[in-house]
Amino acid sequence: MVKNFIKLIPAAALMVVVGCSSQPSFVVKGTTNAETETVYLTSGKDTLVAAPVVNGAFEATLALDETTPNTVYVRDGSRQSAMLFVENGTVNYSKTEDGIKLSGAPLNAAYQAYQDKMAELSAAFRKAETEEEAEALYEQSDNLDKEFYEQNLDNYIGLYQLQSLQYSME
Repeated sequence: MVKNFIKLIPAAALMVVVGCSSQPSFVVKGTTNAETETVYLTSGKDTLVAAPVVNGAFEATLALDETTPNTVYVRDGSRQSAMLFVENGTVNYSKTEDGIKLSGAPLNAAYQAYQDKMAELSAAFRKAETEEEAEALYEQSDNLDKEFYEQNLDNYIGLYQLQSLQYSME
């Protein structure tokens, strides 16, 4: 019995070390249509993570701590990049000829849904035939901005949206 207990001590110690060392992380699992060997997560001019692209797919992991920025950009060497809100979880990223789509982690999924609604309003605005139609769509867009801000007062999106609202009020 004592021998078995002694054999369990190293295993228990390993479980404690592994259990305590799990750090929150932000993971981006994605695909890109860009001809590139590497995708980068950047903040400003800093490269935070460089992830290899294999058969158009990549996975980038960013450990979260007090120095982690609130937003990062996914850059694949093309002119099109995507801003992501950093949060504990996994974001699914897909870049095709039709654009970039995000899903998965709650903040990024919410921002994608907002962007999709804004794109619909923008397309309708371009097709508007009268000034009244255009004005109504502009008002819908303005209301959507305000609603999205109010729904996200407790997270980074709210801060980002506040900046956008500030520009629209000027």
